[in-house]
Amino acid sequence: MTVLRSVTSGGAAGAPNSVLDYSEEVNVPSGVLTTLSTVVSAGTSRVAIVTLSGSMYAKFFCILDTQVIAVKRSGPHRNVDFVFNIQLNNGQIFETKVQHFTGVGDALFESLILGF
Repeated sequence: MTVLRSVTSGGAAGAPNSVLDYSEEVNVPSGVLTTLSTVVSAGTSRVAIVTLSGSMYAKFFCILDTQVIAVKRSGPHRNVDFVFNIQLNNGQIFETKVQHFTGVGDALFESLILGF
């Protein structure tokens, strides 16, 4: 993993962000770690912003090649954002996962990964 500093996205100084992956998972059961989005790099790409939300309070994970690199818990608005500047090389995998412990049944969660 290479984390690049002082690199911007958007405008004349850098590449504009685009959607690398968007997904929505319904019926996510309580207590089960569930994959929301997966990006497999087909060359060199960069993850810049990850936005996650859901219908329940939850714990959100960002994972690079099976290693957890960031974790946030949602609440009270049930939305979380991660701001990264992570270069993905060919074949590297970036994932978002969620786990909730509400005990009230299934929930809906969304994941948006932006980059270039």
